[in-house]
This record gives sequence, C-alpha cells and structure tokens, in this order.
Amino acid sequence: MAKDQKPIYVLHHPHTTVKKLTWWNAWQQLRINLQSVKQYAGAGCYFEAYRKRPWDPIEEVLSATKKGDTLDFIV
Repeated sequence: MAKDQKPIYVLHHPHTTVKKLTWWNAWQQLRINLQSVKQYAGAGCYFEAYRKRPWDPIEEVLSATKKGDTLDFIV
C-alpha cells in the first residue's frame, strides 16, 4: 500500500531507543523500498530500564533516526 500511495513523510514510533544502530537496517530498507520518502523521524522514548550496556549519547541516537528537515522535541 505504501508503494502505491508514495508517502513523502514517515513517523516511526519505536517505543524505546537508546542505541543509534537499533533501527539502522529498517531505515535503510525504507530508503531502498520507498524512494518517495523525503523526510522521516522516530518518535520514542530514550530509555530502557533493563539495558546493562551503556546507552549511546542522545545526540547520536537523534541523528541516526531522522532524515531531512526535522525538529527534535525532547521532553
């Protein structure tokens, strides 16, 4: 359906993300399979209660989960 509709914006709600490469493959597949998309962004929580390894810096996570002119809302 997305290929037929040719969206130009995608908003992804991953619930939580603390590593910059967690969604890298998904974003790459989106870029390959839906070339109509000009901008995308993730909208989730920078938190994982049970992660034992260090989190990536929030700036790196934000940079890796968006494309195009986007705004970061940090609450």
